[in-house]
Order: sequence, then C-alpha cells, then structure tokens
Amino acid sequence: MIQFPKIPQTQALSSNTFSPPPLDGSLTLPELYDWNLQHSPEHPIFIYPRQNGELQTITWARAAKAILTGARLVRQKMGWRQGMTGTTPVVAILSASGE
Repeated sequence: MIQFPKIPQTQALSSNTFSPPPLDGSLTLPELYDWNLQHSPEHPIFIYPRQNGELQTITWARAAKAILTGARLVRQKMGWRQGMTGTTPVVAILSASGE
C-alpha cells in the first residue's frame, strides 16, 4: 500500500460542496471516485468555457457516473467478468474533445 505523506488541511476549508477524501493510501483510484460521488456530488471538478462563452461545469456526480459508464463499456468490449484471473489487457484511450 502506498503511504502518502501527511499534508496540511488547507484545501476545502471554506467549501460547502467538497469534503476531502482520506489521503492515507486506504482508497484506490476507483474508490476515490466513489467517495467523491458520495461525499461531494455537487462540487465542480471541471469548469471550462464553451464556444459561446458560457461556462460549463462538470460536478463530481456527473464525472463519477461518466467514469463508471466508461469502465462498464470497456469491460463489456473486453469480455471482462467479475472473478476473472490471468493476464489483464492494457487499455488506453486517446481523445480529442471539441464542440
């Protein structure tokens, strides 16, 4: 298990929408997504301008659900089933975004 150094609690001290997850190495990356979905669903994870100048906000709720959907689609395409053992295929996604 990776042990992260103790960091000062400076982030999210005044946020009403974000609760920092434990950073002690006890959560895997997928578990961090689940944690933020449960504890900080309305917190913005991405904010970017659209072509018309309006700001687009992606919250943890929307991002985590999209990540879970993407993982499910990759698992279906790869024929993955729970409990499978053996060599795990490597999957990479390269994406260009635009409107």
